[in-house]
Amino acid sequence: MEATYTRVSFLILAGLSLCTAGVYAAYRHAPLASSLGSPTVVATPHDPDADPDADPPLLAAASTLGAGEVKLSARLDRSAVLSGSDGIARVELSLEAGADGEALQAHQPTDLLVVLDVSGSMSGQKMDYAKQALHELIDRVGASDRFGLVTYESSAGVRIPLAANSGGAAARWHRQVDMLEASGGTNIAAGLELGLSQLERRESGRSARVLLLSDGQATAGDTSTEGLRSRAGRYMRKEHVLSTMGIGDDFNEDVMTGIAETGTGNFYYLSRVALLGRFFDAELKAAGETVASALELAFEGAPDIKLLDVSGYELERAGGNTVVRPGNLYAGQKRTLWVTLQLPTDKLRDLDVGRFVLRYKHRDQAREIHTEQLPQIACVADRERWKRSIDKALWEQNLMTEQFQDAQLQVGRAVGSGDAAGIDAAVKRFADNRALARELGSSKVLSKIEALEHEESAAKGAAAAPAATRSYEAKRMKSRAQLERRADAYNADPLAGMEVAP
Repeated sequence: MEATYTRVSFLILAGLSLCTAGVYAAYRHAPLASSLGSPTVVATPHDPDADPDADPPLLAAASTLGAGEVKLSARLDRSAVLSGSDGIARVELSLEAGADGEALQAHQPTDLLVVLDVSGSMSGQKMDYAKQALHELIDRVGASDRFGLVTYESSAGVRIPLAANSGGAAARWHRQVDMLEASGGTNIAAGLELGLSQLERRESGRSARVLLLSDGQATAGDTSTEGLRSRAGRYMRKEHVLSTMGIGDDFNEDVMTGIAETGTGNFYYLSRVALLGRFFDAELKAAGETVASALELAFEGAPDIKLLDVSGYELERAGGNTVVRPGNLYAGQKRTLWVTLQLPTDKLRDLDVGRFVLRYKHRDQAREIHTEQLPQIACVADRERWKRSIDKALWEQNLMTEQFQDAQLQVGRAVGSGDAAGIDAAVKRFADNRALARELGSSKVLSKIEALEHEESAAKGAAAAPAATRSYEAKRMKSRAQLERRADAYNADPLAGMEVAP
């Protein structure tokens, strides 16, 4: 795998994952080159028939609000779709947070709550790792922060009520951690519910981070993926950030990543306890430097335009609009989201597309910014005109990051279920871009296709392996792809320390 991946993210202070072969860490900052204090709007409609040799347009439609804390911009990867085709067009959305001097100089007080799995399967080394993680985390809690611990097995209980780090509190917390023992089933739902209740008294001006630590699949209470994600959604609606870590090789990575995404947090797949400090430092730094919280991105599109995907985030349909919740933004951070749109191609015409609206909170104050209306996209019959409308560089960037990582994720899922045909299908879908890559002269995309095809035989070998090996390889592949896809939500390289499976 290449060492440079920059698109991925989810914050999950809610599930510790210790696996013998993968490590992923914190959110990434990208300092801005210029001030975000002034609104910028540039939108150039393009008619493919007017000038066949003209370069395809780039859309940079951005608005800023208030002190310039956030900037939103969008670029279309094409200005035309081909008549009778699938009508797919993609938008690169950039979200930038200003280098807020106040956020960088003053730590924002944080309520840090750990929801810990102490079921019987956590006995032995896993519990030792979990205790070490808690000790390291307690040592990082600031004087202005509050810490709490909820544990769960067949039922859930409060081990450490949420309280300030003062008057010898940290020493008492360490003693409580030393007394933890493992027994019973795994009732993640009960742990999440009790954890949420502990944050009911969160004070204004404080950020809330929840870390869910679990070693396996839920065996008690509501064990459904939908039910657990629904509970994570309650954290999101309360503006708490929920992150997860999986401990061991047997946890359900789909559930853990799903909880983290719905909870607008990060997912960690950990192999070495020595890296815990890096993860915790990144999470606490993120909490202390939040510029924009409770992000809600809405697409206000024309009725005949379908929004199919936003970098894999869960889509919420609300009336005629579609909403995604990609988490928070931190001082100096820049994130990229890829939006897949589907336009009708039943007749030749110019198509209105729509705009994007971003709602968020800045120091508890509601904000809203938006792009201008996206330029029209033409439905054309001439293939050459359609090809000339494609922004090759942007198209390549999407293929080499977003679509490549999604293909890897699909391969990983097929490996987990032992589905060799599913591996073939995922590789073929990505390889279907080969013909256009050749026509556009994209050696970069052709190389990516070859790289995925090269991995196909190894993936099939893993799919045919015994269940334990198959599960392990699937977790490694899926976690790697997810973290690559969310890289710009992390503070450090999310693949640093990743080990090769034995």
